Amino acid sequence: MRLSHGLAALAAALFVSAAVAQHECCDKAMAANDYCKDCKLGYFGGLTVKSAKLYESLKGAAAPANATCDGCKKAIAANATCDHCKVSFAGGKMYKSPVAHSLASGTYVNAKDIKCEACKNAAKDHGWCDKCKAGMVGPFMYKDKKHYDAAVAAHEILVAANTAAAKCEGCAIAMVTDGTCSTCKTSYKGGKPTKP
Repeated sequence: MRLSHGLAALAAALFVSAAVAQHECCDKAMAANDYCKDCKLGYFGGLTVKSAKLYESLKGAAAPANATCDGCKKAIAANATCDHCKVSFAGGKMYKSPVAHSLASGTYVNAKDIKCEACKNAAKDHGWCDKCKAGMVGPFMYKDKKHYDAAVAAHEILVAANTAAAKCEGCAIAMVTDGTCSTCKTSYKGGKPTKP
């Protein structure tokens, strides 16, 4: 999946807005895929998420410490998805959004700590470094190519959802959750409307 010229420009602008957060509180929120209560901005996957409702659909909850579902137990241990419960796990958190799970599988790296020039350049948007055997999607590093590819696709969906949220937050949420907008009744899969 490739970004159109317009979406690529928007993606770059969103990364810049997140990467140069003006407040320390936003820097911390961006690193943790968190919401900055002071500035009323959410951050996920290196992107600024202005819609509080969209951010809420992305944020994770603590993974259950005493899960009874065998699928969930295995998924928690493997940072994977429980096919039975339709929830995913990464970094000790549970996600209901496939987009959020893919983006949450990365590890935050401060740009000033990146020594490799190829990785530093990739962190401005995204890219895979063959030398380091790692991919960057914004400030998040993925050591597994499969997870990196999923994060790139998830990032593109979140960029589109961010844009859609200005017109319809329900559609934006449906885009990142493979759900249906309660207002427009449009269903989405992989960020795209599905045919009725």
